[in-house]
Amino acid sequence: MLAEALYRIEGFTYAPSDTFYRQHGYSTERDFIYVTTKNLSHELLSKLSDEVGQ
Repeated sequence: MLAEALYRIEGFTYAPSDTFYRQHGYSTERDFIYVTTKNLSHELLSKLSDEVGQ
């Protein structure tokens, strides 16, 4: 509930993706919010970047 409230405050719609595990919402067709509880290493950031694309 807290995460959903924060998404709304920031202008995002809470809508967890069935395709991308960490994608939890969107604000436009091209703007998404990703959430993780892990430390973001270079390797993980690179993987996320590949998933998101340009």
